[in-house]
Amino acid sequence: MRIGVLGLGSIASRVAEDLAARGHELLVTERSRVRSAALARAFDTVRVGSPQSVASECGLLFLGVTGKAAESALAPLDFPAGLPVVSFMADIEDDDLRGLIAPAKLEATMIPFPWIARTRSPILVFPGTPVLESLFGGRHDVIALPDRDTLGEYLTAQAAVSPALKLAETAATWLGAGTGDADGAERFLRLLIGSALMARSESGELGLADMLKDLNTPGGYNQRLRTHMEDAGAFDALVAGMDILRTGGAGDLGSSG
Repeated sequence: MRIGVLGLGSIASRVAEDLAARGHELLVTERSRVRSAALARAFDTVRVGSPQSVASECGLLFLGVTGKAAESALAPLDFPAGLPVVSFMADIEDDDLRGLIAPAKLEATMIPFPWIARTRSPILVFPGTPVLESLFGGRHDVIALPDRDTLGEYLTAQAAVSPALKLAETAATWLGAGTGDADGAERFLRLLIGSALMARSESGELGLADMLKDLNTPGGYNQRLRTHMEDAGAFDALVAGMDILRTGGAGDLGSSG
């Protein structure tokens, strides 16, 4: 089955790379030219075509355009009846998208993450569908969600990844400045945090609460720093920020990105 990718932003291009690396035949749009050309050079199974050819010559279509650009990108195209379409857009209503792609069929909304082509990654899907499970389930963790509201909650919570990475980067910068070894400082913290998150016990994966308990030695470095940040309101600010995102007030945080 040939897979089409309409729109080739940073996330869509990573999904395309992941699929091509596993031998799937892809037809991608030229935009962005740099990304589409790079994929075509790297994989014999990737071809570049016009938006209409991508929409009409594939057995499964991924939409990598943005919600703001959806109407201008999709309205001029003719879609085959019943063509299964998977959208990467969380910022457009399902009924609006169905109107733009009719008579094709909206199969699901899929939220991939930037490292999908590099390592095992979670993928959020609403609703669950065998099509995506068969494509990604062997390599990634496909998390099927029961409704749109739950998808919104997950999207809000995943925004905590960037602050968490910023904390790690800040600590690595501090350590690198103190030791004179910036690369070694970052490598150490990546290994430490990564191994903590992937730790397992005899009964299975350790929960986050278990990991925190392991780092809660009275008077220890971890407990003292965490308490300092709690007293400074850092974690309250995180919860407040997610509450703002949940209620659609992302502008209050300075950006909706």
